[in-house]
Amino acid sequence: LPYSIAEHYGRLKNAFRQWRNAKTPGDRESARANAVFYAGVMGHYVGDASQPLHLSVHYNGWSDRAPNPRNYTKDRTIHGRYEVGFVNSAVEISKVRPHVQPPRRLENVFGSIKQYLAVSFSELEPLYEFEKSGEFNPESPRPKGTEFVETQLARAATMLASLWYTAWLE
Repeated sequence: LPYSIAEHYGRLKNAFRQWRNAKTPGDRESARANAVFYAGVMGHYVGDASQPLHLSVHYNGWSDRAPNPRNYTKDRTIHGRYEVGFVNSAVEISKVRPHVQPPRRLENVFGSIKQYLAVSFSELEPLYEFEKSGEFNPESPRPKGTEFVETQLARAATMLASLWYTAWLE
């Protein structure tokens, strides 16, 4: 995941460079289309990276191959329930927007990506604790679960904007 984000960051940076150096309108349009494509693909990976389940062997219920001393769910529907059902029923973009930070230039892009992933991974057990307490029920969303997801989405939007901004500047 970090390498996919970094690869698409490099491709986006190159597309921006080609746009700036285009000699013809056709070349500029081609570079623009490439930039939009790479920005979108990178957006997919950055968004996925904000979801703690995507960073673990416990991506869809606690793995049967690992100790489970806190008795986290082994329900193999948690991933879809959390990522689709809960988000669609509980999260409103108007609640996420105020938490999105302005983009900033990333001095160390790969280090920033690794830090971003480390923060996401650190949220894995809190996610499972919230699931255990019923916070991620799509039929009856609770505030702690909703705030948790809104925070993850805002963090993803902030990271993505910073990556796009840094690629543009570089």
